[in-house]
Amino acid sequence: MDTNDSRSLRDTLAAAYRYRFRVLACLAAGILLAVLWMAFAAREYASEAKLFVRVGRENAALDPTVTKGESISLNTNREEEINSIVEHLRSRALMEKVLAVCEPKSAEMSPEKRDAALRRLQNDVSVFSPRMSTVVTVQSTAGSPKDAQKIVATLVKEYVDDHMRVSRDNGSYDFFLQQSDLLKKQLEAAQKALRDAKDKAGMASVDGRRSALEGQICALETQIHQVNAQQSASEAKLKALQASVESLPEPLLRQMLGGMPHDGLATMEDQLFQLRIQEKEALSKYTPEHPRAQAIHQQVVEVEQALRRETPDRKQVLSALTATAASELTSLTAQKEKLQSQLDELGGELVALNEAEVEITKRTREVAQLETQYLAYTGKREEARIDQALKADRITNVSILQPASFEPRPIRPRKAMILFAGLLAGFVGAVVVVLYSDSSRKGSRAETRTPASDVARGPFLAVRSSRKSAANGGNGVGSMRESEHVDA
Repeated sequence: MDTNDSRSLRDTLAAAYRYRFRVLACLAAGILLAVLWMAFAAREYASEAKLFVRVGRENAALDPTVTKGESISLNTNREEEINSIVEHLRSRALMEKVLAVCEPKSAEMSPEKRDAALRRLQNDVSVFSPRMSTVVTVQSTAGSPKDAQKIVATLVKEYVDDHMRVSRDNGSYDFFLQQSDLLKKQLEAAQKALRDAKDKAGMASVDGRRSALEGQICALETQIHQVNAQQSASEAKLKALQASVESLPEPLLRQMLGGMPHDGLATMEDQLFQLRIQEKEALSKYTPEHPRAQAIHQQVVEVEQALRRETPDRKQVLSALTATAASELTSLTAQKEKLQSQLDELGGELVALNEAEVEITKRTREVAQLETQYLAYTGKREEARIDQALKADRITNVSILQPASFEPRPIRPRKAMILFAGLLAGFVGAVVVVLYSDSSRKGSRAETRTPASDVARGPFLAVRSSRKSAANGGNGVGSMRESEHVDA
């Protein structure tokens, strides 16, 4: 088998050498076709731009209209953000804007032609981002370098504008401005209602007024307890004084009222005592009707009357001795009544405070709620204002890392690839021509040999030729060589 393969390869090389001019012609034809293709094929030019995506307000902050909490957990990463930007660049709406700018006549086209032009534009534009990168590459091909550059530049410009439109809030600032003004008016009305309620209740704050009332009530109750104790002490003192005065002897009682025993009252008592002694002496000597006895008796009566007029009775003495204690008791009773009256007034104020507390608490809660809402809407309004200012100044997190490039060298047709394709086509054509020419030559020789030589040489040579063919295994090359040998 190795011998047959070697013969086949040698035969093929021999055939290629035999038809070498045809092989050269095929290769030349392939190269000529490649040159003609490069000469007359349409040129395609490319342009490229690169976008750098930073972390900005677009991907680090929520929309101001989100009011579900201060923070929301978002399970997103930069790869998802880059994929979103790539899909946005590939969107049909953006391509329609680019088509309208690059081909102004597209607006006059029929829907079918416009759709076909849009599809061609989408096929010419390529958007991709390398893995683990925040750079997005935009490429486009066109029939001229200016057209390719215009397509890429228009696409980048329209994307930046559309990105700001999509990522920035639309109408949020006006909404929050209107809502914050409305909440401000409601807050002012609620504050006025709270102030009126406090003025009506006569207080600055419920807690402060309650503390003051509780302090005053506690102080009054303490004073009332003290007055009660003093009043009880005064009553006990008065009773004890009355009991002691009633048990005092008369001289001691007079001494307590009049002072020392050597005063005028004591002299009169001493005089009365001397007159009574004289009266007893006169009666011992004389009869009661005796002028001297009667005169002394008359003097005794006069002195007793005078002494009786000068000496107060026990009730007067008791009243005089207990006057201080009674006045003190009366003062304590009046003080107790006054304190109790003040305590009752403070209790009434506390009841009124409890009744007003419901309204004041309601107004206070309403004011606090409106203040919280107003501050929240004011903060969101500021966020919306910042977004609006960034949009007006065209500030975004997408930066143009590389603007649309102008590349005067075409990317298609590719000369090396076309030359290689021409050489390959010429080589394949040469192989086909060699095989076809060789097989045609063998067939023509077989047809010219059979009717003349085989009949003239007889049946023996025909049988011998067929046996040799069978021995060679039906090998066409061996048969051909045998036939050539017989012919020779």
